[in-house]
Amino acid sequence: MESAGTDAPAVSLLESVRTIEGDDDHEDHGGEESHADEEGEEAHGDEEGEEAQGDDHGSEGAAEGAGLDPHWWQDPTNAMAAVVEIRDALTAADPEGRETYAANADAYLAELRALDEAIAACMSSIPAEDRKLVTTHDAIGYFADRYDIEVVGLVVPALTTRAQASAGEVAELTEEIEEEGVPTIFPESQLPAGLEQAIADEAGAQVGPGLWTDSLGPQGSGAATYLDAMRFNAQAMADGFGGDCSI
Repeated sequence: MESAGTDAPAVSLLESVRTIEGDDDHEDHGGEESHADEEGEEAHGDEEGEEAQGDDHGSEGAAEGAGLDPHWWQDPTNAMAAVVEIRDALTAADPEGRETYAANADAYLAELRALDEAIAACMSSIPAEDRKLVTTHDAIGYFADRYDIEVVGLVVPALTTRAQASAGEVAELTEEIEEEGVPTIFPESQLPAGLEQAIADEAGAQVGPGLWTDSLGPQGSGAATYLDAMRFNAQAMADGFGGDCSI
């Protein structure tokens, strides 16, 4: 932002969404509901321009240091709140474009709400005792919190993939997977899945498709937009839990 040489205001979307604690502590932080839920609104932005933050999380790095999980976009209701914030910020900066921003926001919010409802319906059709998740690092907490999924364990028990699991942590996770009967371990698409495969082999589980957590996929991947990436992840998890539903 400094290099841009502009006095344009900076809007932190983290301040407009519901946040939770990181490191597998999925307590509601602040008890706030998303603006979209409060206002009954829906939204649209340029799908190709929607991009999840990288593992450094940009301005959300401060949240990680404060113990907040920065992966807020993994809850579609947070995406709705963010779209409302984006719409309002653009309208304030360019009042003449108000109608366009409002129309695009309404259209995209409708898509987000439909996605949220589809994921919720699919997950609720799977018995709660089967909705057990093991993945690479603490990036799916908001998704799990939204759709009542139990995070049994993490291969890298941290908010960032730059951390490393100890041998003791790996052994403990393997034992927990066996005890809980977790059938599928989900790696992350942007990372090698060697450790996940080794743990799965030891625990008698399988390795599922790589989830899109900190980035979108390339064109043709089925995860090139936010909507597609969320749908991909949800379907992969539902299949891994033994569900029989489509999103």
